[in-house]
Amino acid sequence: VPLPGDATQQLIFPHATSVYAEIREQSPHVIVAATNGPFGLLALYAARRLNVPLIAGFHTLIEDLCKMYWGRVLGGVTRGYMEFQNWLLFKYSACVVVNSKSMIESATNLSRTRVSLMGTPLDSRFLQHPVQSAPDKLESVLYAGRLAPEKNIEGLLECAERFPDIRFSIAGDGPLREEIERHSARLENLSFLGHLPREEIVNVIDSHDMLILPSHLEAFGTIALEAMVRRRLVLVSSHCGILSWETLARGLFQFPDDEHPADAIARIRKLDVRMRQKKAEVAMETALAAHNNAVSGWLDLFAEMHASRD
Repeated sequence: VPLPGDATQQLIFPHATSVYAEIREQSPHVIVAATNGPFGLLALYAARRLNVPLIAGFHTLIEDLCKMYWGRVLGGVTRGYMEFQNWLLFKYSACVVVNSKSMIESATNLSRTRVSLMGTPLDSRFLQHPVQSAPDKLESVLYAGRLAPEKNIEGLLECAERFPDIRFSIAGDGPLREEIERHSARLENLSFLGHLPREEIVNVIDSHDMLILPSHLEAFGTIALEAMVRRRLVLVSSHCGILSWETLARGLFQFPDDEHPADAIARIRKLDVRMRQKKAEVAMETALAAHNNAVSGWLDLFAEMHASRD
């Protein structure tokens, strides 16, 4: 079922009987509901039936998203529906997991269930491919993600207008796809790559000097972490949840609300090449450390949940 306001996103309903049978056959010690929705509710059902701990993931700022996408009536209905699902998941979960400090308050407002801040492990493909040297120039910029209003695509397109000597690439899909295609047909320095398979993302990141995430709303920003571990420059807005991790923030360039992303790019270009390369090195080191800590954190949480069951 297409989501209201964004037909590129779909609500998919699981075949409950067969999925539950597969879960039961695996006899899990812990079940993780990565998000709410039909699959999340099925995870809740399975955990209750199998008497195993449930961990609920929470990574969407519901209120802000509803304000941006839907009107007063539809937004209110959608928000109420999503909050009810989260409340139900949280009520019967042993722990709620969030990936940035900005999500903790929202989670605690919905439930008294324990909330844990947990890092984001990286896809092994980002760790196994040889890493290139830090860029000595800033001649290419990549955006990869949803093409939607909350991502500040307008500001990104203005950057491409302002810097004709920088190659801009946009990868992804979403309701603003046609607008981006029109701009890429008009601007010689703007390429639209469309939706890319996961296995191609590593090479695309490596082929650019900097990744930009200019979002108005971003609970974390996993693509920024992925670019960091590839030793690329990364520029994010002050609304990206990844900045709430102080160690990761050291490897990021950021811009506040009163600075246009184009001005931030100009500021970074003026830096000495050694300073930019040092930033890229710090980005890689902190991203690797964050990945290792996240893996350990998840394993510790699973062990704790299993022990509590016994």
